Amino acid sequence: MLYDNAQLLSTYAKAYRAYRKPLYKNTIEQTFDFLKNNFRAKNGGYFSAYDADSEGEEGNYYTWTKEELQTVLTPEEFDFAQKVFQLTPDQKWEGKYILWQAKTNEELAKEMNLSIEEFEQTRRKVLEKLLEVRKKRIKPGLDNKILASWNALLITGMTDAYLATQNQAFLSEAESIFRYVEKNLLDKKSLHLAHIRSQNTTIDANLDDYALLIQAAIKLYETTFKEEYLTYAQLLTEYANKHFSDEEQLFYYYTSDEKSKNLIIRKKELSDNVIPSSNAVMAHNLHYLALVMENYEYEKRYRNMLISVQTFVAKVPSAYALWASAIAKEVYPFSETVIVGPKAIDFNLEINQTYIPNNLFAGSVKQNKFVPILAERGNLPETLIYVCQNKACKKPVNNPQEALELLKNSVKK
Repeated sequence: MLYDNAQLLSTYAKAYRAYRKPLYKNTIEQTFDFLKNNFRAKNGGYFSAYDADSEGEEGNYYTWTKEELQTVLTPEEFDFAQKVFQLTPDQKWEGKYILWQAKTNEELAKEMNLSIEEFEQTRRKVLEKLLEVRKKRIKPGLDNKILASWNALLITGMTDAYLATQNQAFLSEAESIFRYVEKNLLDKKSLHLAHIRSQNTTIDANLDDYALLIQAAIKLYETTFKEEYLTYAQLLTEYANKHFSDEEQLFYYYTSDEKSKNLIIRKKELSDNVIPSSNAVMAHNLHYLALVMENYEYEKRYRNMLISVQTFVAKVPSAYALWASAIAKEVYPFSETVIVGPKAIDFNLEINQTYIPNNLFAGSVKQNKFVPILAERGNLPETLIYVCQNKACKKPVNNPQEALELLKNSVKK
C-alpha cells in the first residue's frame, strides 16, 4: 500500500536523524527506489497499491521455497542467505520463506568472520540474483487509482527523507508530486480538490485529502522556505474551515457540505486508523499556522480540539496517537526556529540533520514583512537564527551548531 510506504519513509527518516544507523538510511533509499520503480505513474502521481496475491496465492511474488533458492544461488551463496535471512524451518510462512534480516550488517559480518565490505558485496550479489528471477514472475495486480491523500502522505515522507539524508532526489520527487496534485487534482481558482483520479474519473475530496495536503505543504515550506507552499497551506485550511467544519466550529466532518447534501449523517473521524485521524492532522496544521501567521482563531480552535479529545487520549492512547503528539506540544517545551538571511536554507538543512522534537521551522532568504513570524527579523546580509518559545526569543545566533545547542537545551527543560 502506498500509505504504508509513505509513512515508513517518515518513520525511518526521523529514526536516522535521531540515531544515525546506516540500516535506517539504507531502508529509506530502498523504499524510495521501490516506490519509484513500482508505484510511479508516467505523469508523476503515485498509484495506490498492489494486490497481496498473484497466481491465486497470497505472497507468491515475494516468497521463496528452499528449492527455488538453491536453484538460483550457488551452495556458498545459499549458505550465506540461510544465515542472513533466517532460512530455518520455524521461520516459514505458509510453507515458504520471507527474506528478512534480524541483525545488522555489522553484527552478521562479525559472526561470519567477514569484513563489512565482503559481507555487503555478497549480500548485494545474492539479492540481485533473486531480484532478476523475481522480475520474471507474474506480478500482483495493480490498483492504479491516484489518491490525493496518499500522495500527500508521500510528499511528507519524501521531504522527511530529504531532511535526513540531504539527497536532493527525495526533495525533487516530493515537489514533483505536489506539482502533479496541483495540476491534476486541484482547481486553483475554487480550491476544489479531487480525492481520486482513475481513468479520467474524479471524485470530490474528503477531509483527509485536505488535511494531509495541508500537512505536506507545511512540510515543504519548513524545508524549502518557499512561500508558495505556506500560501497553499493557508488557503486550503480556509477552504476546509468553510466546507468541513461542524456547527460548533470545533471538529471537522469527513465529507464537505457540498458532498453531504443528500447524506442523513455526516461522520467525524477522530481516532487513528491505517492513516492518522484527519481531525488530528488538522489540529497539527492549525497549530503550525497559528504560530507562524499569528492567527489567534486557529490557536483557539486547536486548543479547544485538544480539550475535547483529551479524555479519549487518556483512555485509549494507541487509537489517538497523533492527538497525543499534539498534546505533547502543550505539555512539553515547544520551540519556534526562525532563520532569515541568504544562508537560511543551508542553515535549516544543517540543523535538521539532528532530530529535535516539539519544534517548528520558518524562514526566508530575505527579510519578509508578510509572514508575521518573520517580520522585523533578520539583519542582511548576515543570516540569523532565532530560537523562540512562547513568542519570546533568545539572542539570535549566526551559527547552526549554536542554534542546535539552544534547541537541545530547550528540549531538556
